[in-house]
Amino acid sequence: MSKGKYILVEGGDGSGKSTQIKLLEDYLGKKKIPFVRTREPGGTEICDIYRDIVLTRRKEELSHQAELFTYLAARSQVIFHVVKPALERGEWVISDRGYPSTVAYQGHGMGISKSLINELNEFSVTFKDEEILPDLVFIIDVPAEVGLAKATEHGADRQESRGIEFHKRVINGYRQIISHDKKVIPVPYIEDGIMKMHNQIVQTLEQRFF
Repeated sequence: MSKGKYILVEGGDGSGKSTQIKLLEDYLGKKKIPFVRTREPGGTEICDIYRDIVLTRRKEELSHQAELFTYLAARSQVIFHVVKPALERGEWVISDRGYPSTVAYQGHGMGISKSLINELNEFSVTFKDEEILPDLVFIIDVPAEVGLAKATEHGADRQESRGIEFHKRVINGYRQIISHDKKVIPVPYIEDGIMKMHNQIVQTLEQRFF
C-alpha cells in the first residue's frame, strides 16, 4: 500500500481556507480518494485544549515563548495521532494550517527567530527518525486589510485582534515562504472567485499526483 498525501491549506486570517478545504474534500470524494481532514491547532481532544489556549482572549497574556511552544505541542500531537496513522493507511490528509503558520505568525509577526522555529519544528514532527512533512502546501495570498476585515466581521479571536500591522507582517512572511519553498503553491485571492481559486488548486494536484 502506498502512503497517502499530506496537503496543507494556508493563508492569513480571512483568506477563505475553510471554503477551499470543503471544495477540496468534495473533489477527493468524487475521485474516491480516502482522506481525513484536520486543523492546527486542533484535531484531537488535547489539541483542542491547546487551540483554546492560543486563540481565546484572556487577561493573562501568553509570553512569546509559551505561544510558540503551545503551537508546536499541538502540531506534534496531531501529527502523531492523526496525520501519521492516516498516511500509513494510504489516506490523504488535508490540514487547515501547519508549519508555515508558525513561521508567518510567530516568526514574522512576533519576531521570533525563524531558524529557531525551523529547528524546533523539525524536532516536533520527527518520530523514530522520520520527519513528517507535507507533500504540498497551498497558500492563499490575501491582502492583510481584506482578510482581516472579513475575519473580524463577527468578532475577533486572540490572533485576529493583534491589529493590521501585525497581520501585514504575517502576509509578508507567507510571501517569503512562497518565494523560498518549492513545495509551496501560491493561490492568489480572488474576490467572488471561489471556483477559480479551487480550479487552480485542482489543476496543481492533477499535475503533481495524477
